[in-house]
Amino acid sequence: MTLPSLTQLELLIAEENVAYWHDAAPLYSSLREFLQRCSSQLHTLKLSAGFYSSDEELLQILSTVPTVAHLELRSLQFQGCMSSFFHSLTLSENPRDDVFLPRLASLRICIDERKNSSRLLWDSGPNSWVNGFPFPDPVDILSMVRSRRISASERLQQYEIRESLTSFDFEVYLDRKRDDCLVEDWAVVNFGRNAEPGFRALAKDGLDLKLRVSSFWSKHHGSEWNLHDHVKY
Repeated sequence: MTLPSLTQLELLIAEENVAYWHDAAPLYSSLREFLQRCSSQLHTLKLSAGFYSSDEELLQILSTVPTVAHLELRSLQFQGCMSSFFHSLTLSENPRDDVFLPRLASLRICIDERKNSSRLLWDSGPNSWVNGFPFPDPVDILSMVRSRRISASERLQQYEIRESLTSFDFEVYLDRKRDDCLVEDWAVVNFGRNAEPGFRALAKDGLDLKLRVSSFWSKHHGSEWNLHDHVKY
């Protein structure tokens, strides 16, 4: 199938189908091939993690859609959105370097472990952990956003980039009962202390910003949750 006039695409997999984590390869290959045929005018892309299982796979998918201005990523855990993903989106200090997603104007990322009813933990592998956590370094996220908050004159004179990032929405719900790390340490220290002040400064400078980093525990092993917001803006 080829859709040369495609401008918006939303592909989401039901959260209860957690088995997809372990074999995203067929969907990844099919989606990448489809986008290579149909992405010339794609403006908005919404995607869940069922179509990729690593940063590398997500980046390969996004490399086929340089026209995307609005990107939304949803997942039960952080696969695909570790620090290497944010490094790739960060504008280099060398303007001659290639720019990834040169038209990106808004980015929304939602990681919600409440929907992980089986409580399976994604195996990110020890080499991808950052500062002792299977989550991205919040400072890397902040650096990416800062790098894309550039003026029109800078975009024209230095970078082959059409838009600056005007909107950033980062929403995370982490299971406080994870047995591989202390969720509150990442949320309070790494994010709240090391990154949140920088994000608030960007918001004062005009960035449309939404932040929520929360932890939760189940009340009765059901759908009711005790939520605690560590960072909220």
